[in-house]
Amino acid sequence: MTSSATIGFDLKTVMLPISSITPRVAPTQEVRKSKKYKQIAASIAHVGVVEPLVVAPVADGKFLLLDGALRLDILKQRNELEVRCILATDDEGYTYNKRVNRLSNIGEHYMILKALSNGVSEHDISVSLAVDVDTIRRKRSMLDGVCPEVVQLLANRRVSVFTYGLLRKMKPIGQIQAAERMIHANNYSAKMAKALLTITNPQLITNPEKVSRSKHDDLSNCA
Repeated sequence: MTSSATIGFDLKTVMLPISSITPRVAPTQEVRKSKKYKQIAASIAHVGVVEPLVVAPVADGKFLLLDGALRLDILKQRNELEVRCILATDDEGYTYNKRVNRLSNIGEHYMILKALSNGVSEHDISVSLAVDVDTIRRKRSMLDGVCPEVVQLLANRRVSVFTYGLLRKMKPIGQIQAAERMIHANNYSAKMAKALLTITNPQLITNPEKVSRSKHDDLSNCA
């Protein structure tokens, strides 16, 4: 017996007039003064809208906002006219939230590369994301040395930036095996990656002597 499930949102994005979108609840003045609101406003000012809004069509070219109330309000304050949106096929906000992950570190990596290619400085990106410049640089080079198969496997998962640094110490086959084990365990932490590195076959490690010395140092520190 087979069954099918209906996806609650369109996989494509569309540009919609901001005036056609109605939020369920408008942000209060208190919310507009919050740190989160100011961070999102700074991000939009420096980088643009990273995550599309999620809307459901109602009638006569009008849409109900399901996700992105702060982003929509900030765009209105900036007198923007259009915004990129995902169209939901129903009006239940949980349908979208249940099925779509928030921006992953890989998503941020590509966003940073795009912003840099558009002439945005590392400093401006760091301000928009409320992190220091060193963090931006780590995320910019995060996937250097990581094989494409692993990037695809981990694309929509919340993986620590430091995890990718540990994966780089493995050859592609070792990276893939480690990524599959992390997915199976649903654990993408640097601690998990380091544990997998220590049990990886030395033939699958790019510099086995260095990893062996690091392991010996860790054991010495625990003594």
